[in-house]
Amino acid sequence: MDVKAENTLTKQDINALIKCSAGKTGRILIILSVTFVMFLIFCMIVGSTGRNFSYCLAGLLWCALVYSYIFLVNPVIVYRSFCKKYGSDAIIVFKFKNDKMSVHIENSGGSLNCTKNLEDLFKAYETEDHFFLYTKRNETYIMRKSGITQGTPRELSEGLTRKMGNKFVRKVRSDAKI
Repeated sequence: MDVKAENTLTKQDINALIKCSAGKTGRILIILSVTFVMFLIFCMIVGSTGRNFSYCLAGLLWCALVYSYIFLVNPVIVYRSFCKKYGSDAIIVFKFKNDKMSVHIENSGGSLNCTKNLEDLFKAYETEDHFFLYTKRNETYIMRKSGITQGTPRELSEGLTRKMGNKFVRKVRSDAKI
């Protein structure tokens, strides 16, 4: 496997990461909200608008706040943090060779170099348009498939599968091209 990619980071990339990694949380919050609404309706039907009604409203408000933070506020904070550290025009260069991944981020203020064994990655996801490479639970590199300049997404996917095993998850539709 010899794959190279270059891209910059955009807000859309951050949103794709959040959607990929917090998708289950979003669905759970929606199910919880629907449950609270159903219980609210039940409370109104039986005429019990006391404490249970207040708890349901508080639960709905909590769900709305958590959902808003995860999917609206957090992506903006993450993108601003990256831009503050590296600049909005920072070029991220990924190189995959055999069992190693190297990441180089270049900006006007300096650069960052990181090399990892693929087996040491915490986890990795492949979606329709991206590879999300977690070096730690809360540290992720985002690589757009369209930024691949050498090799193919299929080569990278096969190499990650071979080296990472169950820590690599493909979230690609079966009819999608890789």
